[in-house]
Amino acid sequence: MLLVLPLSAFFSAVSLAVGAYARSSKEGQYYLMPLFLVTLPLVCLTLAPGVELSPLYSMVPVTGVALLLQKLISPDPQAGIPWLYFIPVLAPMAIYSWLALRWAIEQFQREEVLFREAERLDVGLWLRRLFREKEAVPTAGQAFFCFAMLLVLRWLSLGFGRDKAVLSVAAVCQLAFTAAPPLFMALLLTTRPRQGLALRLPPAWSWPAAALLAVLCVPPLAWLTLLILDQFPGLKLLIQENQPLLQSHAGLSISLPVLAVLAALCEELAFRGFILTGLRRRFQSWTAVFLSSFLFALFQINVFQFAPHFVLGVILGLIALRTGSVAPAMVFHLVYNLCLIAPLVFPQVFAVLNTKESGIGIQSLLPGIIAGVCALLAAGLVAAMLLSGKQPAAVDTEGAVAPALPSRSRLNR
Repeated sequence: MLLVLPLSAFFSAVSLAVGAYARSSKEGQYYLMPLFLVTLPLVCLTLAPGVELSPLYSMVPVTGVALLLQKLISPDPQAGIPWLYFIPVLAPMAIYSWLALRWAIEQFQREEVLFREAERLDVGLWLRRLFREKEAVPTAGQAFFCFAMLLVLRWLSLGFGRDKAVLSVAAVCQLAFTAAPPLFMALLLTTRPRQGLALRLPPAWSWPAAALLAVLCVPPLAWLTLLILDQFPGLKLLIQENQPLLQSHAGLSISLPVLAVLAALCEELAFRGFILTGLRRRFQSWTAVFLSSFLFALFQINVFQFAPHFVLGVILGLIALRTGSVAPAMVFHLVYNLCLIAPLVFPQVFAVLNTKESGIGIQSLLPGIIAGVCALLAAGLVAAMLLSGKQPAAVDTEGAVAPALPSRSRLNR
């Protein structure tokens, strides 16, 4: 019963939103057929050999619920009931249900859906109109489509190049599967690709502020990640299997530019550039930030690190909104990645900070104390960035987006 409720809410909301486009019950059945065709592979995937309940499949709609039901109906005597996966399966389904319900509500609030003429859908005409009548910046629909494309490409890249060099595979995945879709969509579907990707010159103060904020965010987010991993010791082995770069010191030294630079540039161009700009066309600034952060955390395909990635996405989104540019977010992401990789590349330098075997004294509490102090300093720096200075101008004309976050002068009025 606990698993059926969010699943029923999800399908009810999606069916209601899709059915809003229908002019009759017969036409509504035609519109619901694609939904059935999309759902059927998600169910049949559970019957494929080798598909087991894992952090990846627990985030997939319908598939995660079906796999968990399989484990509950026929539990493994040795493993027992998989209580570990109840929250990873239910939490994404609850979020998907909420998003589908919000989509259904928006459909009934749009006059062009409720009171439109009896036109016929022509895919060819729609595509020609899409390329001919371009918007100034991306729309929310284009942002969601871009994320869906990124997620599919990332899923396909999981089995890509297993016999190739790890650095080459990482570079191809970042450039071709993460940066290319938003870049080409901005060039082909918008009249202002630079504004659509938030490629503007930021204020001078944003560069050092972003770098300092990244350094302050590393201890609390790393402590949160380690806290989650300590609760599930088996996850550490899973991470080591999926990250072969952690196995050799030489590989880490060579992969530093790829992991730090490419990930920062490509992921920020996609999520804080194209996707966040498109979401601000329909949603308020805070809603767009949280929604883009959720998509960013979902893109990592690691349900047990969902919370740290979500917090990281919120901070990056606030930086992009406050500065009006994606460049400071790239600097933050780059410095953050460098700080995470540095202890792995130079283990001797950071060995003195390893207090895991220190006992019950004050040294065992040192990581938590450092994380708490850095979290307070980071929160103060974010508040100072949001409440001081001049707010950047938003995109005008037909490409106008939602108002940016208010500055202190606007709050005092």
